[in-house]
Amino acid sequence: MPSAHNAQTPECMSMREAARRVGISAATLCRVIARGTGPRSVQIGRRRLIRADHLAEWLDQRSTAPVASDTAS
Repeated sequence: MPSAHNAQTPECMSMREAARRVGISAATLCRVIARGTGPRSVQIGRRRLIRADHLAEWLDQRSTAPVASDTAS
């Protein structure tokens, strides 16, 4: 019998893949997660996974407004 819940499983990635996508080391990503300042993650057994949407949300929260360059000369 088909399930009533038809939501797709979100894309998840390993810590190494998430770190590669944002250009930091896996060790740095582990540290910020341990401090509670990293993206939300889930631990399944010994593996810690990060959802792609949580990684994007974390990056958006850390984005800053562009700095206006002084072009008037």
